[in-house]
Amino acid sequence: MFHSKTPISLEELVNYAPSALATEKHSSRSSRYGFQSTVEVIRALQSEGFEIFSASESHTKVSDGYQKHMLRFRHAAAFSQQAIVGGVVPELVMINAMDGSACYKLMGGIFRFVCANGMVVADSLIQSIRIRHTVNLVQDVLEASVSIASQTTDVLNTMDSWKALTLTTGEQSALATAAHYLRFADSEGRLNTAIRPEQLLQIRREEDRGSDLWSTHNRIQENVIKGGLTARAVTPSGGRGRRVSTREVREISTDVKLNQALWTLSSELAKLKG
Repeated sequence: MFHSKTPISLEELVNYAPSALATEKHSSRSSRYGFQSTVEVIRALQSEGFEIFSASESHTKVSDGYQKHMLRFRHAAAFSQQAIVGGVVPELVMINAMDGSACYKLMGGIFRFVCANGMVVADSLIQSIRIRHTVNLVQDVLEASVSIASQTTDVLNTMDSWKALTLTTGEQSALATAAHYLRFADSEGRLNTAIRPEQLLQIRREEDRGSDLWSTHNRIQENVIKGGLTARAVTPSGGRGRRVSTREVREISTDVKLNQALWTLSSELAKLKG
């Protein structure tokens, strides 16, 4: 995911998510497929004050220019320093694909400047909206975007409430253990990794040293998504195996799924804490 300090123009977008610039539908789509390019949607959002600040697309074996892409928008009102609360700014997250593998999906998100990291808010706080490729697509996207943007206060209020919740060492460990399972368990629920749950609590910067829920969530989320954790595997005989390291989560669907699941975990812990 490429993050920019200034709005990304359509001319620049070709460098980061060229699939968002497709001008015709994929050859596999029938005549019933209501094609309207992402470019049309972007221009409509720009007319309402939204600009792109982050962009990425799925990496496939054969890149045909129609694959899934994710764009993160901020409203013009959020460009000013005054709109940045606690080092974060609200964002509109949009996912789409022109090959029929995905409809438009719009979600609430926040971008944290200190670590140049984008989060996705769980549906339990701001309900994500899916929009099929139809003739009214652009208008439907605009209405959904305005609806999601109007709920950003809820996100900032949640952030403030998490900052006020101090977690015990046990609670932090429990949250890390649940996140560890989400990140590393296979489809059958088995864990086979040398990475330990407590590594997800690793502090990468002084700003995240606190024991409050917000700081803990940020440490876990960044360690899960950004990767860079290392450990020494153990051989079947109990000896020291090769050193392993985690990679950054780059697949769009996995990124969103993990982000929303982590947000839900922290939300549930906040409820338990009252």
